[in-house]
Amino acid sequence: MKQSQIILLIILLSMRSNIYGQVVLQKAPIPIVGNKFNFSITNNPSSFDYGNFGTNQRFDFSKLIAQNSTMFNIVDFNSSPDKDLFPEANVAIHRNQGGETYYRMTDSSISYIGLAFEISTQNGSFHVNKETRQINFPFLYQSSFYDSSLIDITIPDTVYKQYDSLRYRQKIVNHVIADAWGKMITKQDSFDVLRLRTDYENLYFTEEYKNNTGQWAMLQSNQKSSGTYYDFWTTGFILPVASVYVDKLGEAAGVVWLANYNLPAPQISPSTNLTIYPNSSSGIFTISYNTTVVQKSELYIYNMQGEKVHEETWNNPATKTLDLSFLSKGMYIIKLAGETQKILID
Repeated sequence: MKQSQIILLIILLSMRSNIYGQVVLQKAPIPIVGNKFNFSITNNPSSFDYGNFGTNQRFDFSKLIAQNSTMFNIVDFNSSPDKDLFPEANVAIHRNQGGETYYRMTDSSISYIGLAFEISTQNGSFHVNKETRQINFPFLYQSSFYDSSLIDITIPDTVYKQYDSLRYRQKIVNHVIADAWGKMITKQDSFDVLRLRTDYENLYFTEEYKNNTGQWAMLQSNQKSSGTYYDFWTTGFILPVASVYVDKLGEAAGVVWLANYNLPAPQISPSTNLTIYPNSSSGIFTISYNTTVVQKSELYIYNMQGEKVHEETWNNPATKTLDLSFLSKGMYIIKLAGETQKILID
């Protein structure tokens, strides 16, 4: 083989690696109750390099020293204490500091809806006036979108401890672009990640207090500000596996990264409304459901790794035949209207 042909082959192989090796987030992950994520946190890490833009990058988090940590736990949305405040949401994630974060998940996006939280012995919450997309699916290198959110929050005064209530208003515009992909390394693990760069602009921020007459008065009002942060996403996770907040000089001002996690299979709870027979079968099952409990819902099939392999709409039949013969042999989980049962295809 001529030297020119060898060089051409090397170039073509390199191009093939860049095209087919990149991280593509094809679809939304499955929020499974019981999944836990423990994140480490450090502020102003010295000389931390969060990587360059482009393909086949290496993002090394292995030398970071944790200053703090936080735990997130996916909980049952229907049992979450503040779900009625967030009717658009369908996913709740509990924080070990107290309270839940609420999201709306579809096959095509994850959107932020709002936050319920605890401040000292007081509870509070805020709801974004417009749900804010965190990510779209499918999402790949150089994909991008714009979105905005308007936050209006009233909380008890645990900051100054001299007013009845405080009120914060903020409008944020985000430009999100997948600017890099590659391998992320931590002390405990490694992930194939797609890095999303978010350039945000605070159009305004105000802080008000309620005075003795019950009227709102201004404490402070800030002008426009802007900044950048990076989220590192990998397949199958409902949250980024790392986030880096960047100061005006481009230095990492704060880093959050996944230290360890627990991803159990979907939980199975006894059901008095859902009946499946025969069980096992070659793939044909009859499903009976108490239609006084549910009129219309989505029926989901998961494998034991928690991946959704099938879904369809349940339109109020008392009994329905389900053909899953296209699936491989093994154990699966059927979920309908929040209730679950195991089935075996043999």
